[in-house]
Amino acid sequence: MRVLKTAGLRSIEQVMRAAAVPGLTPAEGERIAGLRCWVAQPAGTAAQLRIAVNNRIFQYVSVTWSVLPAEPKTKRARERHQLQQRFYARYMDAGKRAYATPPGRLNAADRRILLVGEFEADVNNGGFSQYLGNKGRRRAAETLRVLEDSAAHKTAALLRAAMANAANDAALQKLDTRFYRTREDLAVLMMS
Repeated sequence: MRVLKTAGLRSIEQVMRAAAVPGLTPAEGERIAGLRCWVAQPAGTAAQLRIAVNNRIFQYVSVTWSVLPAEPKTKRARERHQLQQRFYARYMDAGKRAYATPPGRLNAADRRILLVGEFEADVNNGGFSQYLGNKGRRRAAETLRVLEDSAAHKTAALLRAAMANAANDAALQKLDTRFYRTREDLAVLMMS
């Protein structure tokens, strides 16, 4: 940690190269500010080492070693996985542009992806009450139109119920449970 504190993430990269751990290689596309990532394939399972630092002043460091999900085996599952990966990559790119200083402009398709990605992230993190509290009813209404246009009818019905004036905390919690159980694959629906 002393090396990290004095020399930053570049020092971690040097230590990892010098360690030459068999099978541990830098992950493609994971070199962003404050984060470095390496991938390993020990004994047939894929795992990932992530080292994140919140800023150059070194207030905290997060080191995570996690097993990665297995690659899909069927052609249909691989195609579905690729659609999901494309959606989340595009969502992250749209978010970076939308929340940059100054904000970048988004085309209509990227705006739709951003709306659905934010919706899914907020509801997964804190339920419909968090989503509505963070984004507001105007943005929720725009997201509802996108969900309906994308054939995400079950999810659209849940959001419509959450937006109803009579939706109290207990009702929202029930909707959260239904969202987690009867979940549509929003990423695939958006990219189809």
